[in-house]
Amino acid sequence: MKILISIIIAFNILSLKAEPFGYFKSFFDREVEITHDPEFPEYEYVNAKNDIYQMLKTGPNTGIGLALNMSLKESGRYAFWLHKIDHRWKNGARQIRFGKCRAYNGNWEYKEGKLFLGNDLILEAAYIDGMNALKATFVEAQKPAGTESIETTLNDGSIDTLMGLQPNADDGFRCGGFSLPFWLPIPSERPW
Repeated sequence: MKILISIIIAFNILSLKAEPFGYFKSFFDREVEITHDPEFPEYEYVNAKNDIYQMLKTGPNTGIGLALNMSLKESGRYAFWLHKIDHRWKNGARQIRFGKCRAYNGNWEYKEGKLFLGNDLILEAAYIDGMNALKATFVEAQKPAGTESIETTLNDGSIDTLMGLQPNADDGFRCGGFSLPFWLPIPSERPW
């Protein structure tokens, strides 16, 4: 009897972590109307990406983070860019600079309540501040040096359109291998 109860409890715990496929579909590329004006509609392209404010302090005025911008297609294709982000505070203002880009492309598969992006990443459901998110577990894809310990979660991209991608973009991404040679100002604190 104890064995049967243990099996039932284990099954329930495992099934709580498994999310139905519909959960992941909410992170697929899409176009959202933002004006609701039939005569002059405006659209925003939404795709999954991480919060660029997730970072590690490396000094009193410096930090390091990463940018993960993803395209998930209904067709079963995925693509994502991965950049190292340097952070600095200069004259009381926050600035960022993107490092070299790495691109990953392939086919995703839904199994065991998770989305497997080839051998690159595993995406699983996460809930942050009461909002749906995806936790990215890196398998063969490599995080930029120094960012390995940053827990990477993705939102649906409707808040932050930095480096946004159109849902009808090519199924494959490529990176030129260059890094941004200048600093971009961003708000010192997350604006939302």
